[in-house]
Amino acid sequence: MRNNYRMPIIGIPIGPFLLHALETPAHGLGVIRRIRERSEGRLLASPGSVYPALHALEARSLVRSWKGSAPARGGRPRRYYELTVEGVRAAEEQRRALSRLVAPNPLEARSGARHAAARRVRRCLELSAFLVSLRAAAARAR
Repeated sequence: MRNNYRMPIIGIPIGPFLLHALETPAHGLGVIRRIRERSEGRLLASPGSVYPALHALEARSLVRSWKGSAPARGGRPRRYYELTVEGVRAAEEQRRALSRLVAPNPLEARSGARHAAARRVRRCLELSAFLVSLRAAAARAR
């Protein structure tokens, strides 16, 4: 049975998703499409969260951008984004951290793969909830 749950990216840091979606250069809407495709439609990134995050990553020199040519149908030129050398390092660091987070625990192997996977998902959800509460606390402290 396939899980059709979809989760908008709200209240969780979007930077790690962007770093992985930018393995090759893309414009903003292309990044949004990549996130949707790679998550099989389960993560829904909006332009309102993606573009400010891209600008923040650019300010931290993890991403660089440039204007491309105007689309054939007219309109504004698209801005393309790509990872810098530091951005590639950060993406690899994020990938390793996520792999460690969801890696099977040898003690869980005895209880079956399905239960181990459920525990890893629960840990991810707990971490996500913690990040949301941390973000809210930081916003209140300002």
